[in-house]
Amino acid sequence: MGVLWLIVSMGGVLFGRARKIWSALAVVALVTLSACGGSDSPREDGGDSSFPRRLEGGGAPLQKTSYTVSMPSFDGAEIFFTVFQPELPANTPAPLVLHSHGWGLFGIRSFDTNPVTDVVFGDAPAAAAEKAWNEGYFVISFDQRGWGRSQGQVKVQDPDFEGRDVAAIIDWAVDHLSPHLARWQGDPVVGGLGLSYGGGFQTIGAAVDSRIDAIVPTATWYDLTYSLMPGGVPKSLWATVLVGSSVISGIADPFIYRALFEGLLLNELGEDSQRRLANNGLASFCEGRREDGRTAPKVDAFFVQGLHDQLFNANEAVWMAQCLDATGADTRLLLQRDGHIIPLLQQSGNQILFGVEFDVQCGDRRLNVPTMMFDFLNEKLRGVRPAQAIPKVCITQSTTSGVVLDAVPTGGSPFVAADQTVVTGLLPGAVLGLLQTLEPAVLQGLLAQLPGNTASLVEALVSGLRNPTEDFAAVIPELLNLLPPQLLNELLTFENFAPLLTAEQRTVVAGIPEVSLFVSGSDLAAPILYYGIGVRRMGGDVGLLHEQVMPNREGGLQEFPLAGVSVELQPGDTIGLLIMPFHPQFFSSFARVPTPVTVGGTVKLPILGP
Repeated sequence: MGVLWLIVSMGGVLFGRARKIWSALAVVALVTLSACGGSDSPREDGGDSSFPRRLEGGGAPLQKTSYTVSMPSFDGAEIFFTVFQPELPANTPAPLVLHSHGWGLFGIRSFDTNPVTDVVFGDAPAAAAEKAWNEGYFVISFDQRGWGRSQGQVKVQDPDFEGRDVAAIIDWAVDHLSPHLARWQGDPVVGGLGLSYGGGFQTIGAAVDSRIDAIVPTATWYDLTYSLMPGGVPKSLWATVLVGSSVISGIADPFIYRALFEGLLLNELGEDSQRRLANNGLASFCEGRREDGRTAPKVDAFFVQGLHDQLFNANEAVWMAQCLDATGADTRLLLQRDGHIIPLLQQSGNQILFGVEFDVQCGDRRLNVPTMMFDFLNEKLRGVRPAQAIPKVCITQSTTSGVVLDAVPTGGSPFVAADQTVVTGLLPGAVLGLLQTLEPAVLQGLLAQLPGNTASLVEALVSGLRNPTEDFAAVIPELLNLLPPQLLNELLTFENFAPLLTAEQRTVVAGIPEVSLFVSGSDLAAPILYYGIGVRRMGGDVGLLHEQVMPNREGGLQEFPLAGVSVELQPGDTIGLLIMPFHPQFFSSFARVPTPVTVGGTVKLPILGP
């Protein structure tokens, strides 16, 4: 545990980034996991509900208040939560909204505003929960197992633990909130709200307990093995942040620490770690991978996901919506800018660390996200039509533009990606080349922070007095620790851009690109490469779109989807494929032996047109 604390709070141990970034990561660990087309009309029948729903229940008048409850779960672990009781006239039934927190946090104790946390992260689901309370809903916000005041070990949304906790809370509500708790055809009327880990309890809870009628998962996962090990490559940065925060804030199952060290030291996860992570997501229910035979729930859902979210990218929400659509449920999907954000490494919106946009542009309409969340639940639980229909799919390109669609495009128009030669791993020559381009004052500032022998070696190399050797390769992580983020980005994207399309008119690209690439080279034992979509604005430099990459570690023909994108190209802008040997998200995951490989093939872009 001492090592993990150093990783999160003191920095530089494993990642080799600047100390100021690691200071930010310590905060992240405490507060994270914490144009038009198509139709924007909801299903007219709203699932199997009528408009409005004739709910059962009600009793004597209730006054608005809140109180804390401690309840033993199925295994005796005490689960703490706050009950927000609404003001109710006599004989008025109130549906229940379950809310919970992100990783490393705890449930809502009070809806009083906190100006510090409002800047750090934007919790739209909490705002929607407060609106539900004010509009006559019971709201229960609970500390999940192992977090806050609740007992038990953090199992990362294991259906047999956290899933059963959710069912136990609903049982408590039925026993203690009746007769005021609303019912429909004899069952309690229940919805869900929460972001990140608080989105995970909703998908798992709905899969375990069919009494949940509608959910609004925000910035959450479909498959944790994809989230944390896409393409078979461990996502070292986020794994370290998440495990580090569990050391600080929670009581984690030992398998979580084991999985981290497997990823950092072995560059892969063991079979047991992969099995347990795969078990704890909607994908296991949707794809028939469960030993218990349980399948996907038929639950109406509104998914909100971030295009810049490097932890749970847009694809995961798309796949969750597709899974529930297949059951006959009614789903809506909003892909907006923000999500889990690493300061200094990523662009963010109004919040410093985490958040979703509170106002978005969907076609020609400006919509408030917390209101959309509440309206969706109100439609599904009470049968009340929203004042503004919630689009089936809305994908934003900026704060002032967004497209409305019937489905998220996957693949699209094919373009040839010309062959690119890339050297895998942390290439000494590339780092040296970058150092040689620095202004003398900047270079001297870096050298001053290095130990004497290392500084002398680097200075001799930069001046051309020595050739790169294994000694230089050994100090590369220390040099990367000192490079400003913009210089590191130049290093990562340097000369690995394959242009695909130069826009002749305003063009929107939105959806999930797909690649079919052939990777060849002299030694393909582990050619770890990172792929993303880059945009070169007319007259400018290439930028990695949304800071999103997808790793792949195999040779030969490789076909896979890239992370979802959304961008508005102006005339003269060029979009293309970026291929990188290293990315900070995967700081310990790169080819240990630098090897030249050639990559080329086809990229399908979801072009929507002007």
